[in-house]
Amino acid sequence: MGAFIKRILANLLFLWFSMYSLELSCQEETLHIYLCSRLTESAKQWNDIISEELGVGFTLFRPQDVDLDGVSASEMDYAIYRADFKGMNQSDILLVLPPYGRNCAWEIGWFCGREKLSIAYVEAEGDWLHDAMVKGGLTAIITKDPILYNILLSDPATTAKSYLIPSKQHLGRIIKQIYNQNNQLVPERE
Repeated sequence: MGAFIKRILANLLFLWFSMYSLELSCQEETLHIYLCSRLTESAKQWNDIISEELGVGFTLFRPQDVDLDGVSASEMDYAIYRADFKGMNQSDILLVLPPYGRNCAWEIGWFCGREKLSIAYVEAEGDWLHDAMVKGGLTAIITKDPILYNILLSDPATTAKSYLIPSKQHLGRIIKQIYNQNNQLVPERE
């Protein structure tokens, strides 16, 4: 009787460990992205388009979706900060969509300091090309524009981190590829 109970307990422990391992592997397949952009109406529409392009395998935190109902005007800024900062902590990747807002440079710096990926997707030149600290803090810059890609290749701050894709429909695939490449390069901590 004792051996039978031990075998049942061992099987239950094995099943629990298998389910836990499966749960972890499923979690690893989903990348958590913090979307970093302006919050104007046109930017929100662009955010919606990019969000749809990413497809499966991603969960998105978008500051534009933070529910601020019931938050007083005097508490608004702090409530936004808390919600966004929580989203940042729960994310694997920062996806920057220039032109970005005033707070975005801080978010890029935070991700860089935490050694989390900061990836920009851009379709046109802009003022962001003059932001040395932003360009330096980005892990990768993805574009579908061959002219912009050549500009990025000629800039020492962006040449080694620039990617050209045929269309924005390939954005999710290249983000996963960049994520996987960077995780292989990071030595495991003991």
